[in-house]
Amino acid sequence: MKSPKRPPKPVRCEGCGILVGPGYLSEQGWPAPDGQGIICWSCRDYLSNAAKRGRDPLQLLNAWRRDLRTGFGTTPFLYSRVG
Repeated sequence: MKSPKRPPKPVRCEGCGILVGPGYLSEQGWPAPDGQGIICWSCRDYLSNAAKRGRDPLQLLNAWRRDLRTGFGTTPFLYSRVG
């Protein structure tokens, strides 16, 4: 007897930390600009718009990663996008 095929496990977005995968808010993930992990559609859109405005997407992404590592309880994600 064959077991049913399992859906792929969700992964966390490198920018905001949400789960990405089938059945989650962001169903598809895109490679992060530096190739380390994936980002959700919202972070991808924000980073591409920031690049158009002359900001460095890698610098923004690394700031978001640092915010996620230092504690999500105070929602640093929201503050890292200001400025």
